[in-house]
Amino acid sequence: MMEKISEHVSWNEACSMRSALKHGIENIPGPGHIARLKQLARNVFEPLRAHFNLAIKIESMYRNTELNKAVKGFRNSQHLLGEAMDIDDDYGGLKNSQLFYFIAGMLVFDQLIWEFGNFEEPEWVHVSYRAEGNRNRITISFEQNGNTTYEHFKNIHDFEKFKAYLYGVH
Repeated sequence: MMEKISEHVSWNEACSMRSALKHGIENIPGPGHIARLKQLARNVFEPLRAHFNLAIKIESMYRNTELNKAVKGFRNSQHLLGEAMDIDDDYGGLKNSQLFYFIAGMLVFDQLIWEFGNFEEPEWVHVSYRAEGNRNRITISFEQNGNTTYEHFKNIHDFEKFKAYLYGVH
């Protein structure tokens, strides 16, 4: 088994090993998953890491069906394909909003999600990347009447207007 899938992404991070161990699940990607994980790391994580020159915590990347179900992921999650990662600045050098806005403004991605949080900071950032057909779709997730709601946007301007409305900031 390889040590890293890219310069700054370890095999353990790519295979969501903390979550897998917690749930007692063997979470080993196949060759197609590994190729997509490498593309995700090369095209999203490494440029992000290089820009900020700080460690960035990866909460989740590849999840097999069993692990995805255990962590209550969507049944069609791009994590299942090795095309998505959740990042969270638990190390204190950056804010999740900085990660989000850099990705939105500077990188190609399939989907970028401001996951919960508040007007100023998401709890974490979800980003996916495909080899072809990236949509650059910006999404915000939030709780509404006890349910998780997702709103999708074609551009950052529409996202910002909705975010201000959602959190009552005018």
